[in-house]
Amino acid sequence: LVAERLPTWTEELVQFCSFPSEQDDPDALEGAADWTAERLRALGAAIDIVRVEGAPPLVVGEVGEGPRTLTCVQHYDVQPAVPHDLWTTPAYAPAIRDGRLYARGATDNKGEFLPRLWALEAYRDAVGPLPCRVRFLVEGQEETGSGGLDALLDLSPRLREADAALIEGGGLDLT
Repeated sequence: LVAERLPTWTEELVQFCSFPSEQDDPDALEGAADWTAERLRALGAAIDIVRVEGAPPLVVGEVGEGPRTLTCVQHYDVQPAVPHDLWTTPAYAPAIRDGRLYARGATDNKGEFLPRLWALEAYRDAVGPLPCRVRFLVEGQEETGSGGLDALLDLSPRLREADAALIEGGGLDLT
């Protein structure tokens, strides 16, 4: 199943990493947010785009049903790709070399976001419906401190409610 899907998954990651979604490029941030929403729709998620003045949109996608909710906190913005001369290939022209994808965002966080979607699709195809609701909160200011996230979440307080959260780069609390 994975081998069959790997070319499609790779192309999706290439597309997503092509957005120069840095904080000083509002058009690229909007494009990355739109792409994120469309990809979540393809997963079958209900989509809500939440906006406040001065912040890129928060893309909210929910898929699955059940009494519990897992929230996945993600982001589509990236660190600036400067200095450009340190890149072997342009940062927003993804290149595959030796079986690895090189592009800004290929890891933090576009490369963590998409495998979560792929895993949900694979689970549904292999097992059936998801046993819980999975909520994606995908923001566009994480790399600069998430300054607008509280205001975005305040518009829909239910988004703060979940039984568990999966946050890229986060720690593990075993207590």
